[in-house]
Amino acid sequence: MKMSELTLIIPAYDESPYIEECIISLKNQKLYAEIIITAAKNSTFLSEISNKFQIKLIINPSPDNTIADDWNFAINQCQTKYLVLAHQDDYYKPDFSGELIKLANECSDNLITFTFYDEKDSGGTTSNSSILLIKKIILSATFLNKNIVRSKFRKRLLLMFGPAIPCPAVMYNIQKLKNIRFDQNFKVNLDWDYWTKLIKQRGSIGFVNKSLMVHRIHSGSTTFTSVKSNIRKKEDMILFKRLWYFPLNLIMAKIYTLGYSRNLKT
Repeated sequence: MKMSELTLIIPAYDESPYIEECIISLKNQKLYAEIIITAAKNSTFLSEISNKFQIKLIINPSPDNTIADDWNFAINQCQTKYLVLAHQDDYYKPDFSGELIKLANECSDNLITFTFYDEKDSGGTTSNSSILLIKKIILSATFLNKNIVRSKFRKRLLLMFGPAIPCPAVMYNIQKLKNIRFDQNFKVNLDWDYWTKLIKQRGSIGFVNKSLMVHRIHSGSTTFTSVKSNIRKKEDMILFKRLWYFPLNLIMAKIYTLGYSRNLKT
């Protein structure tokens, strides 16, 4: 029986037309990892998917119908040292798991490790959208051609201009983050909210400077719908208030909102 340090968990919801592509990409990882699907409720769709790919499907017995609850339940199913919460609409390149594990195992104080990503929409795949270019600048200024950061200032720099840590591309060190929990008061920016707490902890953040996954942007995604409903704009303001003093928080929130709103226009 194969053993792994890493579990790849897909917190599934609804009937994503892209989840099979996601699963195939996880099964095609060069480094073996256990794959699990979790969900708030069972369905014929998910049962058929799990049977087709011979993947364990775990249903939350007492769901709270929030993204945070879905993610927190998924975290509780992890029995390995490392965990990736794989997004069902995205897909992962074959070296993703191996590159993350390699870097994380080089740092005894590792908290999280992440890679960069490309974006895919109806027009194709790109590595040079306005949002991606801004994040590359932030990451370059933070890591300064190195793979890890430990100082609170440099960790904070990852978040001050919007979250440069891409949630779908993050591997968590569960042994170091034993009490990891996402806040149910956030509907969209729950990852960014968690990063603001994470950077206060002692330990290193690792970055593999390669685009090893593809994030899909489409009209049915949570990101897209949250922009349309202004939920994301409200949550952005809450988090910029944590990171900047007035009136800079207002300026940063406005610039950030304009950036991703234009990026999501289809």
